[in-house]
Amino acid sequence: MFISFFKHLPYLTGIFLLFFLFGRTVETKADDQLRWLLPSKIRNLDPHAYQNFEEEILLYQIYEKLFSQDEDLNPNPNLIERLKQLSPTRWEFTLRENIRFHSGSLLKAEDVVFSLNRAMGIGSSVRPHTTSFGSIASIDDFRFQMILDKPNPLLLVQLAQINIVSKSWIVERSLTEIDTSSKNHFFETNGTGPFKLNQMEGKTLKLFKNVSWWKSSDSLVEIIEILQEPKVDRQREMLEDNLVDFLVPVSTQQVDLLSQNEKIIMHERPSLRTIFLGFKISSGAHKSVLWNPFESIEARRFVKSSLQLEELLSRVYNRQGILSEHIVPPDAHGGPTYQNPNKINLLGSSIQNRKNSLELKTSKLNLDCPNDRYENVKLLCSEIQRQLEKSGVPTKLNLRSSDEHFEDLRQGKSNLFLMGWGLPTYDAHYMLNYLYRSRSSWNFTGYSNPLVDQLIGAIDQEWQPSLREKMLNLTWAILDKELLYFPLIHPNFIWATRNNWSIPVRPDGIPLLYKAQNDPES
Repeated sequence: MFISFFKHLPYLTGIFLLFFLFGRTVETKADDQLRWLLPSKIRNLDPHAYQNFEEEILLYQIYEKLFSQDEDLNPNPNLIERLKQLSPTRWEFTLRENIRFHSGSLLKAEDVVFSLNRAMGIGSSVRPHTTSFGSIASIDDFRFQMILDKPNPLLLVQLAQINIVSKSWIVERSLTEIDTSSKNHFFETNGTGPFKLNQMEGKTLKLFKNVSWWKSSDSLVEIIEILQEPKVDRQREMLEDNLVDFLVPVSTQQVDLLSQNEKIIMHERPSLRTIFLGFKISSGAHKSVLWNPFESIEARRFVKSSLQLEELLSRVYNRQGILSEHIVPPDAHGGPTYQNPNKINLLGSSIQNRKNSLELKTSKLNLDCPNDRYENVKLLCSEIQRQLEKSGVPTKLNLRSSDEHFEDLRQGKSNLFLMGWGLPTYDAHYMLNYLYRSRSSWNFTGYSNPLVDQLIGAIDQEWQPSLREKMLNLTWAILDKELLYFPLIHPNFIWATRNNWSIPVRPDGIPLLYKAQNDPES
């Protein structure tokens, strides 16, 4: 019809085309379509090997876990119908029987056993949640058993971090082993969740609602169009021009500008993330580090005393967050209940400390930061560099990709480095196990203390709350005196929606898009 129309009206066609090419058009869409803007590029959708927060929250919409987490991050049965703890280390689980993968196959116990074993493999981003897993075996089609290597009071919340996949689907694609060497190898998906990934074209992905979702698809939006845009200014423009409906997370530098638009609603909540500096206190076998002042606690104290956190909060985060009194976020389970030594300046710098830290001024210090992992990281690290140099410490800023950053950390090449850490389990043991335990692949400080390792192992297995709290306090009392890390900021978690959309977000920043609601009249 359109071809015929334009064939007979060439003059109008010319005008139309000029307008189309050069004029500004108003974007239109159906009310049941959500346009979601991601501020980081999706590089890998392996359900057990995602590399950043954006990949994690996208996978959350496609895959499901055995247990879900509520608004307080407490675990609740999801794919699981019943569970029995037969002994401190033996559990039996029964699956729901009406759940199908997007491919149509029925979820069975063998899929769960396969998923949990794959999650334990080298290269898995959820591997630290599996440290207590022993043998896992199916009993029949819908029942499986777990025998743990040790009692684990956090087992259910750890299971709430692991995506469940189809064994046959993964095997058919020769993806049983996690491939950490490849970048774009895993863009097909096959979960049991509310949305299917049906299209990926360049920067745009599309999710379609799973009409066979076992929880009912009646209230789901039909289509979620996902755009990837790392440029902060462009993100704001896309929101203001009504090109997208939802942005998560929002840069703190854009909050004031976006708040002026009556069509945009800003949302924020305290995050579970801590941004901190790490010190390599022991070079160990890594001879590549020729000069390391941070083997001296006096040098670590000097850096701590040189940084003005109020300025970081104001200049970098637009005061959207709180100063860190401890590496554990406020209100999380297992944080210290004593008066924090950091807060009372037990680790502060005296005149003598400054004298003992003169070697910091004799050679240029390297500050290593990932340029693609945390918000405003370039501005943050530049400000840290400025403050250190103001204190008389020549500092070279090394900005590099996350891959390069963490590879150098693993090889022991960084003395002073920036990191961020979330708390998906809402329990401080997660940080202890990752950041302080001697054998942890994320302990880049070189710290090793058999007593601390013993305490972390005991906390890992302790069910009695009061005894567990005492052990946690003792552990933190030891660690806080070491100053292995210097916590800086707990940034707020901020997201934005057009005023016609309501989208709940969990405390850990996971958006619940299956609960998204649109009011076209707003």
